[in-house]
Amino acid sequence: MAKSTAKKSTKTKKAAPGSGKRNRATKVKTAKDARRVISDRRYEARKLVTRLTFIGFSFDISFLQLPGSIFVPQLNALLVDQSAGGCSLVFMRANPLTANLIVGNTCIIQIEPERVLKASIRWVKELDGKLVNAGFEFEAG
Repeated sequence: MAKSTAKKSTKTKKAAPGSGKRNRATKVKTAKDARRVISDRRYEARKLVTRLTFIGFSFDISFLQLPGSIFVPQLNALLVDQSAGGCSLVFMRANPLTANLIVGNTCIIQIEPERVLKASIRWVKELDGKLVNAGFEFEAG
């Protein structure tokens, strides 16, 4: 028995230019879940923020040097994201103290009632005319 050496036709239909249809021979790209991409790029796990959490915030770090003193926040902010190494907060631009949100400044953040953390400002981004988002890195200790 002789083998057939004829090649099978592998023609693909091409869409007319401007018809909006894709060529069947092109590979269809699947959309990636943005949450997975972000979590793959992160260095540490985030804590899930499931409810509105307002935190106390102050630029006055002298509180940490006075034993027995009570923390009095200068600002309140909305907690957006939190991890063991830092957090992201949203502030109202209407408060004049938000002008002090400058990368490199040191501040105090109180997320839990009995725990205050010293942090440095890593980034600041204006969301719109009324809100400012800032990222903080907690200092070890």
